[in-house]
Amino acid sequence: MHLLAGTATRDISPTEPAFLAGYPHEPRLSTGVHDPLLASALYLADGKTALLLIGLDILFISQRSTAFCRDAISRATGIPAGNILISASHTHSGPVTSDQLAWLDDPVVPPPDPGYMERFHRGII
Repeated sequence: MHLLAGTATRDISPTEPAFLAGYPHEPRLSTGVHDPLLASALYLADGKTALLLIGLDILFISQRSTAFCRDAISRATGIPAGNILISASHTHSGPVTSDQLAWLDDPVVPPPDPGYMERFHRGII
């Protein structure tokens, strides 16, 4: 049996100041990038099954974003969407990436920035 493995990383840091998620009720905007936020991937295949594990340096990834990215990756690679795992490190120093129910009534926390979300999704896919 042979195992094929591959890794990759992409920078998913915001390029503009971004509201930092994880501290509701506190207006926290980024002022630059000290350490980049990364999307890191590990691909494993044994000739029968292929798996893709993706770790993101963000607080949270929504089910909608996860499904969108898994479907796009599956179409591009042939890896079944069910064999693609996407997870978040839960950093409190990354941008808002989801409209969480807990934040809907918080006037301080903005919705996800559409421009960043496009960059975020491209970085994963």
